[in-house]
Amino acid sequence: MVKKMHTLNPNVLKNQIRQIEPYCVTNRLEIDSWKSYTGIHVSPNNIVLDENPPIQMWLGEKWRVGYDETRYFESEITVPAEFEGKKVYLSIDFGGEAIVRINGQIVGAVSSEENFGWVHRTEILFKDGVKPGEKLSIQVEGAVNCAGFCDRAIAGAKYMEYTLNKAELIAVDRLTESYWFDISTAWDAYEHCEDGYVKSRLFNAMDDSVHQLDFDLGGEAFIASVPKAVNVFWGEIEKINYSSPGEIIMAGHSHLDVAWLWTVREITRKTARTFSNNLALMDNYPDFKFTQSQAVLYDFMKKHYPDIYERVKEKVKNGQWEIVGNAWVEADTNIASGEALIRQLLYGREFFMKEFGVSSDIYWLPDCFGFTWALPQIIKRSGMKYFMTSKLFYNDTNEFPYSVFRWRAHSGDEVLAYLCKKPYQSEYDAEYITTLRKNNRQNSIVDVSCGMFGYGDGGGGCTFNQVERGKRLEKLPGMPKTRNGKVSEFFHAIDGDFDKLPVYDGELYYENHRGTFTSQAFIKK
Repeated sequence: MVKKMHTLNPNVLKNQIRQIEPYCVTNRLEIDSWKSYTGIHVSPNNIVLDENPPIQMWLGEKWRVGYDETRYFESEITVPAEFEGKKVYLSIDFGGEAIVRINGQIVGAVSSEENFGWVHRTEILFKDGVKPGEKLSIQVEGAVNCAGFCDRAIAGAKYMEYTLNKAELIAVDRLTESYWFDISTAWDAYEHCEDGYVKSRLFNAMDDSVHQLDFDLGGEAFIASVPKAVNVFWGEIEKINYSSPGEIIMAGHSHLDVAWLWTVREITRKTARTFSNNLALMDNYPDFKFTQSQAVLYDFMKKHYPDIYERVKEKVKNGQWEIVGNAWVEADTNIASGEALIRQLLYGREFFMKEFGVSSDIYWLPDCFGFTWALPQIIKRSGMKYFMTSKLFYNDTNEFPYSVFRWRAHSGDEVLAYLCKKPYQSEYDAEYITTLRKNNRQNSIVDVSCGMFGYGDGGGGCTFNQVERGKRLEKLPGMPKTRNGKVSEFFHAIDGDFDKLPVYDGELYYENHRGTFTSQAFIKK
């Protein structure tokens, strides 16, 4: 009988797990040469090109772009024979934000680290792979990352400078990549698991699995050892007895400020980038669901990106795309009059009913600097039942006492309200779902919570990485029960407990961002 070897130091196992990721990639084709030209962004999808001839640029070179400019990069490649049958990504890191087209069709978007420090989106996945000898004409429509540029522009800067860091076609081994998601997500769960028994069993499952891998003889030997590692891992996981209380429904979402650090015409391109990314995810993952608010964003797509708009309509119809909010735009509720807020719902609901044949029961306002006491009355008498926000989670003085509650207006009207006590732009990971579960103050009444994953404001919504990790968190012991779903599913699940919930009677005052209506006048000019 051969005794199993066990790693005693967790950091050793952690380092071994980190070494797995590079083995996922089997082939690379660097795209080092690009034709580049500029234009002025006059209006959405209307670029007036510069009269100067295109220039040739190479990886490693720098480029500049300002608020109203666009920089195009174009290249053509032929798919090598060794990419046949593989899972294939196009990896682009040019800085800024960019729509990516292949053979004239928008396939998604990329964004850079300047987006609030997030380094998260550089890859476009080919749904059906690629064919050997196939020619791919690639166009990258680059723009300034406004989130990173705004402060510099206020100080007088006219442009941002970026670098053509990376452009390559990548083929990956499907099982090795899947195993990388298995084992790295399990490590994430291990680090946040509080059940001692489950934590030790998780560690042993990962350790036994990693010991099946052949790190010594190169890529082919390593890949050949992966199937056994996969079987050992899931075989050990299935032996762990664990029953998770409650459920976390995670809604894919991308919060988009219509006019914050950018122009309205630029939010139209941000919307196109975001919508195209999440449509691509839906094509690749038929069970992926995404939630999006604000009728104005859909109207932008209808007018300027009709192909994207028609695809959204298809996904709404098949149930993958959830419309929430009913409002024309996510509006401030402190200064706006009651009539203005009602008109937001009147016009938004009319648009959604006319264009999609649906409306929402949910008043969706995750990012607003406080909420008027009259809002429950406006919501209720506009034919809606639910209110959802996240902003009060960021209070800097007092923690708001409830997660799920009945919010009562001065008129006596009540709505079922939910305060998500985690950020509304986030990862789908173990830290998020375990903390969200702990932060639910009404766990003794409702055993369901709702979270949001995905990047907003130009980050492009959800990522392949988030979806893959979420699918694994659904199956790993020691974690709250979780799944990607719709926000409406969450509210319908807790609606029956309405009478048991605490009542909050008053304004929802936000203890942060004070003075936003009286200071920073130079921005408002």
